[in-house]
Amino acid sequence: MSDLEEPRLRVAGRVVADYVLAPDIDPTLVPRPYLHPVRTLAGTVVTDVLPADHEWHLGAGLAIADVAGTNLWGGRSYVHGKGYIRLQDHGSIEHVVWQQHSDSVLEHDLIWRDHEGAELLAEHRTISASPGATQDSWLLTFATTLTNVRPTPVEIRSPATNGRGEGAGYGGFFWRLPPTRDLTIEARDPRTADRARGEGFVNGSALPELTATGTTSGDAGSAAAGSAAGSATAGKAAGSGAAEWTAAESAATGSGAAGSATVRSAVADSAATSGSTSRSIVGKRFALTFSGLAGGDRWFVRATEYPAIGIAFAYNRVLVLDPGGALSRTFSVTVADA
Repeated sequence: MSDLEEPRLRVAGRVVADYVLAPDIDPTLVPRPYLHPVRTLAGTVVTDVLPADHEWHLGAGLAIADVAGTNLWGGRSYVHGKGYIRLQDHGSIEHVVWQQHSDSVLEHDLIWRDHEGAELLAEHRTISASPGATQDSWLLTFATTLTNVRPTPVEIRSPATNGRGEGAGYGGFFWRLPPTRDLTIEARDPRTADRARGEGFVNGSALPELTATGTTSGDAGSAAAGSAAGSATAGKAAGSGAAEWTAAESAATGSGAAGSATVRSAVADSAATSGSTSRSIVGKRFALTFSGLAGGDRWFVRATEYPAIGIAFAYNRVLVLDPGGALSRTFSVTVADA
C-alpha cells in the first residue's frame, strides 16, 4: 500500500471502515486522518463527515481544540471574554509513515503541527478491527500515544478550561454520529449499579462505559473529504463562521436542531464520487459501546444540538505534557446492529 492510498478495515471479509489519510479540505477545518464511513456488519453507516452544523467534524478520530495555542479541532476558537472568534491558529495532523497495514490493523506514525507548521506532538497510532462478542457486532480498537517533541511544556486545553464552561470540555477522541432519531445515551460502571442517562447527566461524567443507541434518520455527510472534497462544501465551511454553539445559541440563530431528538446533516452523500459507500440506511437501529477513559478523561456528549460522543482529555483541567512526556490511551468501540 502506498501512502497515498486510503486503507480500509475489514471483518470477516466485510468492509467496516474507511480510513481517510490526507483529506483535501480547507485549512480551517484542520486536515487530519479520520475514519469514515464506519459501518455496522449490516452496512449501516454510523459516522458523519462535514455536517452543515459543524463542518469540521470528521467521522471518528482525534481532534483537540487547543494544543499550546493551536486549534487542532477546526472552526472558530474560544477566547475568554470574547467568545468564539476567527483566528489564524489552525494546525494540522499529518501521516508520516506506515508501520503496519492490513485488513485488520492500521499502524502508523503522525506529526501534529502548529499554525506555523512547526512540530508540536509526535503520535503513534494503531487502529484495529476484530469480530465482536455477538454475530451482529465488531470491535474497533483505537490506540494512541502523543509525545511532546518540544523543549518546553505543551498544554492541552478545551474551551471549558479556557473559560467557557457550559460543559464544553471537548477535545480528544471524537465520534460524530450520523443523523439520528430516538438517540439514547447511557453511561455505566459494569462493576456496580452506577448509571447515568441522557446528555445532561452523562456529559462530564467518568463512568467507564457508554452506549449510544439510535435509529438512522437520513444520509450521513459526504465521503468525498478524502478524495474530492476540497470542494464547495469545504470552501463554504471556511467562510461560514459556524462555531461550537450551545443549543440556546443554535435556536436563537436558527442553525442547528436545538430541542429536537432528530439531527440531520445538510451535506449531500457523494459515494459515487469517492468510490465508497457512505449512504446510511434510513430507519436502521444501531448501538455503539465506548470505553477507554483514563486519568482525568471525561465523556463529552451531545444529543439534542447534534449527535456525537467524545472522550475529552481536558474536560475540566489543563493537561500538561513536559518535554518528552507522553499521553497514551486505548479506546474500544463495539459497533453493532441493534
